[in-house]
Amino acid sequence: MTKIKEVLEYLNELYPFDTKEEWDNCGLLVGGEDNMVEKIMLTLDVTKEVVEQAEEAGADLIVSHHPVIFRPFKSLKSGTAVFNLACADIGVISVHTPLDGAKGGVSEQLAKKIGLKKIVHSDFSPMIVTGETSTDVKKFAKKLKTALGGSVQYSAFDREIKTVAVCSGAGGSLLAELPAGYVDAYVTGEAAHHNFIDCEEQGTALFVCGHFETENIILDELERVLSEKFPNIEIEKSQQKNPRRSV
Repeated sequence: MTKIKEVLEYLNELYPFDTKEEWDNCGLLVGGEDNMVEKIMLTLDVTKEVVEQAEEAGADLIVSHHPVIFRPFKSLKSGTAVFNLACADIGVISVHTPLDGAKGGVSEQLAKKIGLKKIVHSDFSPMIVTGETSTDVKKFAKKLKTALGGSVQYSAFDREIKTVAVCSGAGGSLLAELPAGYVDAYVTGEAAHHNFIDCEEQGTALFVCGHFETENIILDELERVLSEKFPNIEIEKSQQKNPRRSV
């Protein structure tokens, strides 16, 4: 039998929790380290629906990307995800920002998913820079949509794309770290209106592909590394759907 503590220690080896952003919360957020694990559910977010799925599947532990506890609680009410987890005695390990920029982490998996080959971890956390065969903005946008699904917003101006920076999730806030002219294109999950203007001024094409779409892809990699390390533990991915809709 395997304890939650062993899974926690292994994830900490791969994606050291002390590399987390100052504002982040990660590690074992619900449950006890000495609890035994026979089945793990993987998910991007720990929602009430995911907790129900974990209960029905008989999971002892949930490993999530986003933290199930992000800000301090002023109350813990019946029916919330954390309350239901505690009642069901299901542990939660959330990995979040240590997983974003790590080797093999979310941004690297995003780069691979969209077909980028020459991947180099840059000095601008959690970005990854890669070489890309020459293409234009519209063709690259279509390639991203095919690879990730969902919708893709992209820059109105055109340019030739050979080099790309990738940042999964809400990467618009990190654009200021990119020097002007550093890459031809920047791919992320979320960005603001002014990010498109800033990118156009510095000559970088911006592609916004959805927070969920650019991060949910990490579940396959988590399944791989955990299955290799703990072959005795059953691994299942949640059926979480993108909570965002558009018309």
